[in-house]
Amino acid sequence: SGWYRKLGAVLRTPINILRPIPPLAWIPLAIIWLGLGESSKVMIIFLGAFFPIFTNTFRGMVTTDPDIIRAAQVLGVKKNRLLFKVIFPSTLPDIATGFRVGWSYSFGLVVAAELIAANSGLGYMIMHARELSMIAVIMYGVIIIGIINLVTDYIIQEVILKRKLRWHYISTAN
Repeated sequence: SGWYRKLGAVLRTPINILRPIPPLAWIPLAIIWLGLGESSKVMIIFLGAFFPIFTNTFRGMVTTDPDIIRAAQVLGVKKNRLLFKVIFPSTLPDIATGFRVGWSYSFGLVVAAELIAANSGLGYMIMHARELSMIAVIMYGVIIIGIINLVTDYIIQEVILKRKLRWHYISTAN
């Protein structure tokens, strides 16, 4: 719809440069800058979640139906209120999709970071078990990772999103 075209033009190039960089590539810098503790994990989680959430949010904003925007303007919604009254609500399903993808991706990245350099966590447990050839512990870790992602995705999708975005699921089902 061209909504906030200038913002899109400013953000497009830096985002397109940074987006394809795998978050795993940032792990050495995260460790150097923040050490082996939780801070480096938080940085990797942030990088893993940011781009799916941002790109889905951006997509939702630019694909907001121009007729809805015009209708809101006809009804007296001022330009500075459009973001919170029209654009943001219409973008929520896209933000939710980005959040689901970002969570899953980030969780996998944390485990990968723990595989490379950590002193605790599931990834560390798996690597430690590998060093001791404890295949059962490795499989246990892998299964736990899958279960955590399954439960979390269910909570995000079924409990949070379907309740908070009920209007979207009803309108897309018809």
